[in-house]
Amino acid sequence: KDELQRDEGSVVHSNVMTEAYGDVEIEHMGPRYGPMGGLEMVYIVLKGQVLKNDIKIEINEPCFNWNYSVENFTKNGKVIYFQMPPFPYRGYETVKANIIILYKGEELFQSPYLYKGSLDQVLAELSLNELPPTTTSSSSSSLVAAMPKVDNLKWLFDTNAHSNSRTQRKTINKSRKRLKK
Repeated sequence: KDELQRDEGSVVHSNVMTEAYGDVEIEHMGPRYGPMGGLEMVYIVLKGQVLKNDIKIEINEPCFNWNYSVENFTKNGKVIYFQMPPFPYRGYETVKANIIILYKGEELFQSPYLYKGSLDQVLAELSLNELPPTTTSSSSSSLVAAMPKVDNLKWLFDTNAHSNSRTQRKTINKSRKRLKK
């Protein structure tokens, strides 16, 4: 029998063991705008195998020399999501910040993010975010006065808007037909 012998000179020991799964990339990120008060949920879709500990998310705005490190983010499969922090300097209508995604300490992706002051008021009027109410008075007359006018919300109920209600009815009817058979 031929026996193979190990060449001890060619053996290399290492504490690091990694497997290559392909390149790590950002496939999509959004939304890229939100209210000055923050709390807008931003989603990032990844390509490639990534561990949560290898990712770091930073927000900066160079004109104000503002930097923020996102400590609280969730990674679920290939999706990362986090809430944008509030912009700390009040009194501005529009501010362009940057979202920077670092992978193993190196910049993987950078995207502009637009803080828009007018969104704070609109979202507060529609109660679509968790911002405090726009009025603090407890009297009912001031609450009614603070409610948005119906004309301002008309676009929500526009009859020209596309609706999928017909599609839903067809789906329900098909389900009923299947049950009858």
